Amino acid sequence: MAHGCAAPLGPGYTVEKQRIEVTYTQQAPDHVSIRASYQLKNNGTKPLTVLTVQPPDSDVIQPQDLRAEWRGKTLEIPALRLESGDNNLRIPLPGDWAIGESGEFVVSYDIKISPETAAIGSNHSAAFFLPSAAWLPILLPPRGPLAKGGEPPPKWDLVVNVPEGYKVRASGENRGAEKHGTRGGVRFEQRPGTNFDAYVAAGPYREQQVHSSAGTVVFWTSNPLSSARSAELAKLVAADANFFSTEFGAAEKKKSPIWLIECPQGAPILQDRPWISHTGCATQPYGAVVPAEYFAATASAPYTKSIDLQLAATWLYFSVRPRQDRATYPVAAIPDYAEAALAVSRNPESRNQVVADLLRRTDAIASGGKQLFRIDAADSPELNDRARMESVMLLFALEDRCGAANVHKGIARASRLLRGETWDLSDLRSAVEAECGGPGLESFFREWMHGPGIPAEFRARYSAAK
Repeated sequence: MAHGCAAPLGPGYTVEKQRIEVTYTQQAPDHVSIRASYQLKNNGTKPLTVLTVQPPDSDVIQPQDLRAEWRGKTLEIPALRLESGDNNLRIPLPGDWAIGESGEFVVSYDIKISPETAAIGSNHSAAFFLPSAAWLPILLPPRGPLAKGGEPPPKWDLVVNVPEGYKVRASGENRGAEKHGTRGGVRFEQRPGTNFDAYVAAGPYREQQVHSSAGTVVFWTSNPLSSARSAELAKLVAADANFFSTEFGAAEKKKSPIWLIECPQGAPILQDRPWISHTGCATQPYGAVVPAEYFAATASAPYTKSIDLQLAATWLYFSVRPRQDRATYPVAAIPDYAEAALAVSRNPESRNQVVADLLRRTDAIASGGKQLFRIDAADSPELNDRARMESVMLLFALEDRCGAANVHKGIARASRLLRGETWDLSDLRSAVEAECGGPGLESFFREWMHGPGIPAEFRARYSAAK
């Protein structure tokens, strides 16, 4: 629904304009500054006295010196009520915000980085990454029945200010040099619902672009690659990204380049969620972040799986994220399934062996008597590894029942229809049922999710694979 098209039914406001500025300077090399400004209008049914904000996620970034302003005046920010599980900030306004009136609300803070560990290139300047989600504040509706407010406008600007010589990529459409202000930033126009959640990557990189029939790969490295090495890597990466896009993505008017970015801090990925960094180098849509040795080595095999999982996340994590209040698996393991499907596509005769290997590795980890639907991030890494592999086998079993093409189409359907939202098992099931036809899949999922372990018929079929 377009903003302002319907009469308000409760308290609320509209975000008329939104602008996020990200600034990094060599004069302050230990942090990135964020300034989020919102032009707001009270179009609800009563005056407002408080603005509610969900601050950046401290588990992902560590915001420092958080500040807020209303109409140019500094506001007092109350302490977080962490003991109650409430991490939202309810910031009092200096007076009533009357119906029909507008005002600018600003939230600013710094994100700490390490200029030593993030240094790259001959001048040892820092690279920095802001992940797709969690680093921006989120405006929330006021309290009250039928309350509304906080939704971004149909388009808004993300402006990135960096030192001369830096390369920048970010979500949205690159609109070139920012004409306002004196810092000479680059403006990226955001359109909620069509773009990914806001992200930024920047650093003093050397850039190389390699074009092939499968697509374009952009390399950001501290030192240029040889033409032979860049061509070899581009062919591999573009082909793999093309597989994920074709099998699990929505139709694209224009194929996006893939970025392969050097992480100055070494391998950036977590084993179970490679799009979340444990070094500061955050994987982002249409990209993969790898350590420098990947570019120098003649054999890329140790990193191939990591890169493929990062690439799969573009369509199977960044587009639609797992719902937090429902069963974690199998939805959280769909990128792992896509990576396994890619391996099978390279050698279709290997499918049985791929599944048999998963079965053997799963059996090596004790289940602890926990059914698949009960396992989540609070469990041990080993139990999550087991759940992830069991989920991949569930999806291979679904292939046996419906056909691989229909499973892929079902996943792509859900990812397309729910883009920008969250999904869970019921969304996956209904999307695959729509492609599979025939009887419903309720009993199939019940057996895998609530049963005592891997179904006996599936185990018998694959345990003897050679």
